[in-house]
Amino acid sequence: MWKTWKSAHHHLMNGSGRARPQIRLTVAAGYASYMLSRLSFNLGDTLASRRFIRLAEDHANQTDDVVLTASVGEMVTTLAFYGRRYQEAAVSARKTAVVADHPYTRARIASYEARALGALGDTEGTRAALNRMRASVTDLPLQPGISPFGPAAAEMMYAGFLTRIGGGVEAEPIARAALAAYEGGQAGGFAVAVSR
Repeated sequence: MWKTWKSAHHHLMNGSGRARPQIRLTVAAGYASYMLSRLSFNLGDTLASRRFIRLAEDHANQTDDVVLTASVGEMVTTLAFYGRRYQEAAVSARKTAVVADHPYTRARIASYEARALGALGDTEGTRAALNRMRASVTDLPLQPGISPFGPAAAEMMYAGFLTRIGGGVEAEPIARAALAAYEGGQAGGFAVAVSR
């Protein structure tokens, strides 16, 4: 990923200025920056993660790639949430839902708003965001950037956030069904690790 980012950035800085190649390079650099931000975050380096997401945001602002813009918003929201800035995380998720609405990212962004609102103790807002998440779930093919978010992942999030706002009894059968889908091989994506 680092080599991809460096190569794209080098070509952008030394490019011919032709529009189409420049846009493709900008998108490639944006996705590479996003992935480096995500990787840095997963390795516990939030400073590097913030630096890379700012680069990704700069690249996203120069393109009309909605999934890249949503991916950047997802990471900004995640950094705020894990920095315990829950209000900022909720606002970032709402803003991302407006400026980067796309069927592939819509449900995950709504789930991140629910996550932040749940941490703030906003039961009504959390349920509203969870309902938007559930209504937006799709099984679209994998795309660059933000990870896929299918029905089982959504149900796992739904159950977890319900538990956070006091809906544990309601959440239990939902969580069991989501786990069964993963364990039965009927679901994929990154949430598989949650069930093992």
